[in-house]
Amino acid sequence: MKLIFVRHGQTEWNAKRLLQGSTDIPLNRAGMEQAEALRRELCTVPVDFAVTSPLLRARQTAQVICRGREIEAEPDARIAERGFGNFEGAFFDRALFARWWLPGFDGSADGIEPLNEFCGRVSSLLDELARRFARQTVLMVAHGGVSIAVQRYFNGEPKTPGEAARFLPNCSPAFFEKH
Repeated sequence: MKLIFVRHGQTEWNAKRLLQGSTDIPLNRAGMEQAEALRRELCTVPVDFAVTSPLLRARQTAQVICRGREIEAEPDARIAERGFGNFEGAFFDRALFARWWLPGFDGSADGIEPLNEFCGRVSSLLDELARRFARQTVLMVAHGGVSIAVQRYFNGEPKTPGEAARFLPNCSPAFFEKH
């Protein structure tokens, strides 16, 4: 399977550096423009199947990217963003965020979705897609946290703490392949 992973376009919370998590935030004008620019960039790239997070910002991005194609992105809850509990809506603190992606971190007291459960649900979808679309190209539109789980799936566990929480930028495609 070839996977084109796209993190959703910008939202107002992204622009204000607020942590979104599972809070359902729409794209802002810049995010819609990013999605349209990416649609034009990817228009000649064949896509056999598209899947999206059910959260609005990802669905909006996927709808724009898929416009003009004969496919629509199917929502799948397994690639909804990781829940960040009490920290959703708070200012994004890079150092704090990085701790949440380290093995053994327990944020359950703050309502943070356990890392192994989060990565497990993302991996279960990737395993399914790899079986169903072994020789095809899949477009996945989701979130920064999901991009971390996808990178772990294809590249293995990160080597350094800095790599553990490295997410992809808004509306910038990443290409992966599983044989």
